[in-house]
Amino acid sequence: MSRSEWLLLELFLANEGRILLHHEILTHVWGPEYRDEIAYLRLWIGQLRRKLGIPPWEEGAIRTIQGLGYAFDPKGQLPRMQSRRPRRERPARQPAAAAAG
Repeated sequence: MSRSEWLLLELFLANEGRILLHHEILTHVWGPEYRDEIAYLRLWIGQLRRKLGIPPWEEGAIRTIQGLGYAFDPKGQLPRMQSRRPRRERPARQPAAAAAG
């Protein structure tokens, strides 16, 4: 693991069950000049999950808290949050020939 991955993992282990805000993680691991680099953080979280053997379609112990940050929740004790807006139903797609006709 790289130094940054170790710092990320160490931060998560020290704050198990707590939601860490994007800017908290970025500032702790890379410094205050990175506090708004959320895309950068997503990249590193993905790399850490891969190195921990977590498949890309799963969050595993590193939970994404939409719009806020991440939480290390290995026991699955944090409640699952619902999206703020409900998913809207998409209309059924028509084949191109039928739509033109």
